[in-house]
Amino acid sequence: EEAVIDCEYKGHGLWAGAGDWTLFADLKIIRPNFSERGGMLLHGHHNGAQNVTVEDASWSRSTNCTGFLLRGDQNLCHRCVGRNNYDRDDPSRHWNSSNYLTYPEGSNQTIYILDSYSENSSVGFKIKHAGKGQVVFHGNLDFKSQYGFGGMDDNSEISYNTFMNNGTGLGMAISDPNDFTRGDMHVHHNTVLKAYRTAWVGDSYSQDGGLRVEDNVFSTPRVLGSRDTDALFFSIWQYKEELP
Repeated sequence: EEAVIDCEYKGHGLWAGAGDWTLFADLKIIRPNFSERGGMLLHGHHNGAQNVTVEDASWSRSTNCTGFLLRGDQNLCHRCVGRNNYDRDDPSRHWNSSNYLTYPEGSNQTIYILDSYSENSSVGFKIKHAGKGQVVFHGNLDFKSQYGFGGMDDNSEISYNTFMNNGTGLGMAISDPNDFTRGDMHVHHNTVLKAYRTAWVGDSYSQDGGLRVEDNVFSTPRVLGSRDTDALFFSIWQYKEELP
């Protein structure tokens, strides 16, 4: 039987802040809105959320409002649902809101988001403050978020995901690049359908080890354009580097 935690915009959701080797399953967390900015938090190591739903979270975008927030090592979301998690007081829907937010900061740490569903946030699946760790996003589906995926991190895998009806399907950029966001992220076998812009590579990446984007399917019904205001099919923005 699914347990329901209704925070009524007064409580903080469910946190695994210091525990290890814990599985949370068959839970539904709705309307979290207090203190830390995630309805379901997994820190420590070897913690998992399976068949967990987080809906209607609302924190300030300045704190990176999210449904699921994962740090640490060998933590995962499997068959989870993140829906309608964003800052309700931000009409611009800034991309600091997300359904799944990962912080791959520690050395040799890996975070997994597998076979999960996302709907209607600013970013469906997101990497933030990337460090020495890696993230694996595999087999997920986002529907109708402004960005289906956003972020970058060395040695991470973005594979076999589907992004539908997004502003941008794959946003491969980060606002605060560092030495661990410079190379060898692999984006492959994803499907982007009916996006205004199918994919975007930001100016702070595709350097050193490189970014591999291959074997993806991109489809858009829009007429393609040539400027930021048009429906660019695939955009590479390198304004900080000189081209030969």
